[in-house]
Amino acid sequence: MNDIVTIHVFTVDHVDQGLEAVAHASAAVDAVGRSLEEDPAVVGFFVLSTCNRVDIYVDLANDGASAVPAKTGPALGPTTRHREGAAAIRRLFRTASGLDSLVVGEREIAGQLRRATAAARQRDTLSPALARAAGRASAVSRRIDREVGLSGTGRSVVAAGLDLMACHLPTWTQCHALLFGTGSYAGAVVTRLQSLGVRHIRVHSASGRAEVFARGHGIDALTASDLPDALTESDLVVACRGIGVPVLTDSLVNQALARRGPDRAALAILDLSLTGDTAPYTGSPGVFRMGLSTIQHLVPPADHARTDEAAKVVDQAVADFCRDERARNIDAAVLALREHVGAIVEDEIARLRPRHEPSVGQEPDAIPVDQVHRALRHVGARLLHTTLTQAHEAARNGQTARYMEALSLVMDVRPQDAKSDRLK
Repeated sequence: MNDIVTIHVFTVDHVDQGLEAVAHASAAVDAVGRSLEEDPAVVGFFVLSTCNRVDIYVDLANDGASAVPAKTGPALGPTTRHREGAAAIRRLFRTASGLDSLVVGEREIAGQLRRATAAARQRDTLSPALARAAGRASAVSRRIDREVGLSGTGRSVVAAGLDLMACHLPTWTQCHALLFGTGSYAGAVVTRLQSLGVRHIRVHSASGRAEVFARGHGIDALTASDLPDALTESDLVVACRGIGVPVLTDSLVNQALARRGPDRAALAILDLSLTGDTAPYTGSPGVFRMGLSTIQHLVPPADHARTDEAAKVVDQAVADFCRDERARNIDAAVLALREHVGAIVEDEIARLRPRHEPSVGQEPDAIPVDQVHRALRHVGARLLHTTLTQAHEAARNGQTARYMEALSLVMDVRPQDAKSDRLK
């Protein structure tokens, strides 16, 4: 049995299932989250949903390990992959490090993980075990970034998409860009464009957040009435809203194309939304459109030496985390056992005290009462010694779960019954 079997992950990603399956799972995330919140077997969970994956990490009570996967997996899609224990931790660490991303080594995932866990903490669904796992995953990501340099070349979905669009655009300093969306990806787009030297960037959002976003990034905000003119003047459109309904319609694009004139280059559209923010415009000679699936096939592979080195760092970090979790579990078992035996000894002392304490005018026992009490406590400690030695041996051999099962069966001791503040 795995010593951290309570941590599970349900995954749909671009590698195993493809982007269409990811889009389907993304649409089901809210319903799955509500189901998990209502399930008494769920200790905690958080959702990591991005443009190329949906990962739901769940901390389950031991008696819920068989019921929740049977419901959660099919809800996300028939091809959902389920991992548990060390395999789930490995998935989290690899994901946080960018090893399983559409663009290997991308750093955007680190911020997405932080936001996912922060949202779970705000909803009070982030269990201590999941918080420890996510915190360790972020630390591993930073270590790989610092020591391996997997993301040192600025690899990201945004950077890859813009690099692939460059040959369809004027020079970056002369480029006019129009952005749809104000989320985290939109911020990454603006940062990347500005680093490339793009000075003319405008943003539109039907949510009403464009003004605040624009002020924060030093760009211009547009209203809906501004769009026809802005689209006519733009060389590049980047869409990253992800609301499931195209925000850039055929009629709007055709209107802009008619006003642009035949001497203008094709309108370049980069759609970074999983569900598609733009219509496909198939066959239109005045439009060049690129989506995530195109980026997936065209992005250059990462350096194999670096990915192999990063994978080794992850594997060692997983082993270290599992060892630390076993130690936490065995500490809880040891504490519960000490409390259990200590309570028995104190009960026996309380039972003996009225019998052995001398009454007024009586001679004391041959053995003083305090020595009897000390002897009982010493016997309790000696009886514990072998059991505690076996506990630490079980932890070293990865048998913590089996040890605690035996402890519960033989002595009716459960680690969760321990009352010490050290376990909180």
